Amino acid sequence: MTVQTRTREEIERAATLIQDDLIARAVESSREGRNSLIEAPTGAGKSRMYTRLAKELAGTDKRVFVAAHRLSLVTQGADNYERWNGAQEGETTIGMKGDIDQTGQIVFSSIQTASQEKTLDRLEKYDILVIDEAHHATADHVQYGALIARMKKDNPDLVVVGATATPPELHKGLHPELEKADHHVATFEQTIEAGIVVIPETVRPYYVLNDQRSTVSDVVDRHRASARSAEIEGGVTKEMRDLLPHDWIELCADMYERHLAGRQNLGFQERIKEAEELREELSGRGHRVATVHSRVRDVERVMKDYKGGEYEALLSVDMISEGWDVPECRGILLTKYQTSAGELKQIYGRTSRGIDRTGADDKSLLVDMGASTLMHGDLGAIAKLQSLRGDIDRDVVASEELLPGKSQRSFSPWVALEPLRTGAPQVYGTSIDGRLIYASETPKGYVALTTAHHEKRGDKVELFEVPGQERKGIVGADRLGDWMRGRIHNNERALAQMTSRSERGLSRLESLLREDFDRHGASITNMVQMMAMPPIPKGQQIRTGTGWHR
Repeated sequence: MTVQTRTREEIERAATLIQDDLIARAVESSREGRNSLIEAPTGAGKSRMYTRLAKELAGTDKRVFVAAHRLSLVTQGADNYERWNGAQEGETTIGMKGDIDQTGQIVFSSIQTASQEKTLDRLEKYDILVIDEAHHATADHVQYGALIARMKKDNPDLVVVGATATPPELHKGLHPELEKADHHVATFEQTIEAGIVVIPETVRPYYVLNDQRSTVSDVVDRHRASARSAEIEGGVTKEMRDLLPHDWIELCADMYERHLAGRQNLGFQERIKEAEELREELSGRGHRVATVHSRVRDVERVMKDYKGGEYEALLSVDMISEGWDVPECRGILLTKYQTSAGELKQIYGRTSRGIDRTGADDKSLLVDMGASTLMHGDLGAIAKLQSLRGDIDRDVVASEELLPGKSQRSFSPWVALEPLRTGAPQVYGTSIDGRLIYASETPKGYVALTTAHHEKRGDKVELFEVPGQERKGIVGADRLGDWMRGRIHNNERALAQMTSRSERGLSRLESLLREDFDRHGASITNMVQMMAMPPIPKGQQIRTGTGWHR
């Protein structure tokens, strides 16, 4: 994935091409009576896409209803519509805080107002329903369910269009109108190469928790053995909360000053008490900081003041992780113990917009004080895996590039391990389907090995069999490359998690492989050498590191 420095004009042209392509595809689906789901990374311009789409679909005689789950997204959507389309007076109207004006051809409304009984009772007929942040429109979401059901009752031919950066995996759990919709996607690799999205650098500060021995990485590793992700996440959250350092607020303020001072920043905090204490600490150190949460009376005014430059940092508790456009933001302080994978992408998106950059040195930074990026992978790792998987899907990456030591890409799933002694074969390792796999190239092909735990025999190095290989333990280059193509698809999320770097500078994959190779490296090296040897003449003995063999 090659990224070049581009001018603002070049980025705007590239963004317009990508956005217009998605708009055209969604318009075609809609005009043929099919629903659409537009997917694009945060920062790729979904606001322009769905507002331009609304204008295109409305034409001269269609009515469009745009629903969002936050008040700030309602007003932002209406403002963006006017910005991108030059709306005429009365063309758009708004529904929020319990009141709705349906005189406009295009109505922007919060889902809370739209789904009220009094609103549903007098809801007019609409041709198109557009849902911003459509991942919230799940099959069990009562408000979206009620709105869609009423609109479909009034107009059985209603077309539903959703826009999201974080759809659920395989789109499972979305409202049926979206789960079965045509999917129109802009990938990370497209938007990064175009300069629309800039991957923020991720920093994980090293500190010791209150038990005086554990780090955040240690906590995550202790819970990885759990079979269910929900159990892992719950366990990590509880242990992080129980072991939080006594000087947590001061520590977070120190990391803010070390990494984020001088930037325009956003903060994402676990609780209101923590956000207010952090605001007081940073304010006491001379920083201009405000908070937004459920107890702040005029949230919109505070957010407007932040955009106007009155504050250098805005600390949020469940208020601004989604949809809010802040082009000036260059830093994130994430102090939540952990977030969901979808929320993490949304948080990254608050500082990943590339179009307003002043040059190559205008970079963004996310400081993760909790376990989110260790649990789900940092955005750089996620983007690299998605880019690799996309190239595999389009058949533009050769199988050879997926072999140990052969990749010319910025990312490879294989880690080179240091040989145990001079002249020892080079061994590479990776993790596939939860198992550590080792491979070393020989004239016969690749020797493939794995380590397995047996209750009675303990840990043991074993030959690893790739389906279709001619000889167990030896796999041809083509067969290994083709096998990796399929496994990367199924292991994309796990590899993103494992290749993200910890606070010690190593990825979890590197740490696991080094630890395992320290224990079993001698056996792995000897088995590679044995498998690489030519056939032994009958009756002849040879000596290896494990003894004499016939």
